[in-house]
Amino acid sequence: KKVIRSMEAGGKVQVIHRRIKDFDQFENYDVIIMAALVGSSADEKGEIVKYIYKKMPKEQLLLVKNFVKLKSLLSPTIDIASLTGLNIKLLVEKTDGVTNQFIFLEK
Repeated sequence: KKVIRSMEAGGKVQVIHRRIKDFDQFENYDVIIMAALVGSSADEKGEIVKYIYKKMPKEQLLLVKNFVKLKSLLSPTIDIASLTGLNIKLLVEKTDGVTNQFIFLEK
C-alpha cells in the first residue's frame, strides 16, 4: 500500500487482502496481481492461479509474481508446467541481483 501511495495511484489501484475463494468480483478489474508470497506450497499456489483464471472474465490479465532459484527459499515456486491449459501470454525472468519470475496469463 505504501508503494501505491508513493506512486499517487491510490485511486487507481485497489489492494485486497483476503482468502481468494471469498472474493468473486473479478469483472471489476483489468488486471489481477498475485503476490509471490501467496500459498504455502507449490501445489496450493498452482491451485490458486487456476481458481483465479477460471473466475476471470475474457481479456483480463493475471500477473503472478514467482520466486525462482535461491529466492524460492522464501516462498515455493510455481512450476510453469503445472499451468498447462492456461493461456500464458508472457514469461519474464528478472535476474539483476534478485531472481523473480513474472507470469502473465490472459483468458
